[in-house]
Amino acid sequence: MKIFIASALFALVSVSSTVTAIAADDHSKPAKPKATAAYQSSMYVVANTTKMAIAVDKEAGAAIYIKIMDEKGNVLTSQQLDKKDTNFRGRFDMSELKDGKYQVVITNGTDETKKEITLSTKPVLAPGRVVDLQ
Repeated sequence: MKIFIASALFALVSVSSTVTAIAADDHSKPAKPKATAAYQSSMYVVANTTKMAIAVDKEAGAAIYIKIMDEKGNVLTSQQLDKKDTNFRGRFDMSELKDGKYQVVITNGTDETKKEITLSTKPVLAPGRVVDLQ
């Protein structure tokens, strides 16, 4: 019985030290995706609105990440397409954002597509006065 308890204790200690070593090793290395998916993307402004449409078609088997960032690099919103997903269609309302430059980044972990967006408000012109002589 003593041999069984000693063997079980030894097995438990070696498993826990192996798990600790693996966990420590994972944090020291930058995360790289195990697999990447080829993808195609398109973006356009929806007519007469402040909404932007993004479409992504990808292969199954790996994730794709979509994020919208301000010019300082702050992530305003993000969306992840899971391994099983093969497409994404989304609209993002830009009406609440201030004038400035923004960036849409789509990545599969190795390849990255970046599109710059500039938001600007046109000044309102006062209506011109018309004089009509008859």
